Amino acid sequence: MTPSAYAEFARRLDCDVPYEAFLRNVVLALGNRRAAASPGIVRELTAHENDGVRDAACWALNQVATSGD
Repeated sequence: MTPSAYAEFARRLDCDVPYEAFLRNVVLALGNRRAAASPGIVRELTAHENDGVRDAACWALNQVATSGD
């Protein structure tokens, strides 16, 4: 979801969660599910400017990589 699409979504829900927090939570959910179908976007987020998003993306990639253990 792009920042502008999220802003519209959040406005309709009267939600004040910052976009970066939303992204971090989505990435954490993908890691928890070990969602191997989405490593491309998660890999891209390992270079995100926000520390929380970047750390969550690194963690999520590790979860997918170790899911076969």
